[in-house]
Amino acid sequence: MTGPGATADRNQQLRPDAAARAERGLTRLAAAGAAGVGVFALIGALLGFAIVYVDYPFPYTAHRFTRSGPYFLWLVLLCGEVALWFALLPTIAKTLLAYRDRWRDARRQALGVSVTILLLVMLPLLVGQHLHGTARYPLPGRTTKILVITLIGVAVALFAAVGITLVTSAITRALERVGAVAADELDHFFTLRTALLRLLAIEGAILGAAILATGALRHAVVSLRNEHAFPQEILLAYGGYLSAVVAVLYIPAYARLLELGRQLRDRIAPLDQAQPALLDTLEQRAKLTELLDLEVGAGASFRSSVLILTPLTSSLLGLLIGKT
Repeated sequence: MTGPGATADRNQQLRPDAAARAERGLTRLAAAGAAGVGVFALIGALLGFAIVYVDYPFPYTAHRFTRSGPYFLWLVLLCGEVALWFALLPTIAKTLLAYRDRWRDARRQALGVSVTILLLVMLPLLVGQHLHGTARYPLPGRTTKILVITLIGVAVALFAAVGITLVTSAITRALERVGAVAADELDHFFTLRTALLRLLAIEGAILGAAILATGALRHAVVSLRNEHAFPQEILLAYGGYLSAVVAVLYIPAYARLLELGRQLRDRIAPLDQAQPALLDTLEQRAKLTELLDLEVGAGASFRSSVLILTPLTSSLLGLLIGKT
């Protein structure tokens, strides 16, 4: 016996839910090998080029700008940044797929982090446009084109931010374990640390590439007009600001990771408060502290500091473009 209710139930069963479709999409994306990454990079480069030249041919008044050497350098770096963003997607997908089981518990945090990062990244653009105005150069539709490319970069950065949230949730879950340390817990700790550093590097690369391309755009604008058209302070301020955004996103997660490392050390080599610590115990704790990098915070770690400061470093490099 069939009816409208049975038909609806059958259609609901046949129609995959959004979570299943998203997981299949991530699986396909994560399965991309070196050739697949190259294809994604090519797609990104072509997309960046298509956005800039969507209204080609340009009017004669724009030729002085669009046929200059500095403009060509900016175009190459712009296409390169979009290519990089697309090439990073499979790596981000692998992390999201590896920690997809944490989505149910971390979805609210992921949404909150995404909204916060979106506002933090877009806020200086809106405020800067209101206070200083945008640099003027004769590229048709420049405001819309730059906005579209910026939103693409922000979207990729948000995927990486969600990955950091899921990894942080996995760290929190690992902190709930007590008693004797299982054989796989140390391996899990190092896996979490690797995933966290990889996502930090991705965030730094995304924002750093954007800043470097902006530096090339500044050089093209200054070559056409003058320093006042695009002050160097704007580029430096934006680079420093984005480094702070990366730090805000990463340091709390790294602090949780250090907490997990200390918990593992204390469970493997506990100290008995009722009696003096044995030398063997102290030596074991010292070795574990060194192995797990527990004495080095996110700000003090050379590797983490370099990755956090990538946007600021890119802004400094951007100011060197065109200097002789």
